[in-house]
Order: sequence, then structure tokens, then C-alpha cells
Amino acid sequence: IPSETLVIGLDFGLTPAAAFLQRSQLGQWKAIDEIVTEDTSTVEFAKILRFKLQNEYSL
Repeated sequence: IPSETLVIGLDFGLTPAAAFLQRSQLGQWKAIDEIVTEDTSTVEFAKILRFKLQNEYSL
């Protein structure tokens, strides 16, 4: 939903991941996207995240 705030939950553990969430007007949390990686450094994961944000979310 373009007009709603995008919340990103991050996990920088052994398999870095990100969950993209939005809260609906009814108060429900909706998972709308994710990034899951394996054997990825924090620096490389940050590059993947930045690319996704710039190209899919215009951030």
C-alpha cells in the first residue's frame, strides 16, 4: 500500500534476512516482501537491501 508506512525487520545473524511489513487500516500487520540470504556478509546484505529499496520501493 503506497500510502502506508513501510516497516523493515532485520536479522543480521548467520543468514541475514529482512521482512517488509505494513499495517493495514484495520490494524493488521501484513508481510509484503522478504529477503533471505545464505553465506552473506553484513556488507553484501546491506548492498542487496539497498538495491531492493531503491528499485522496488523508491527509497
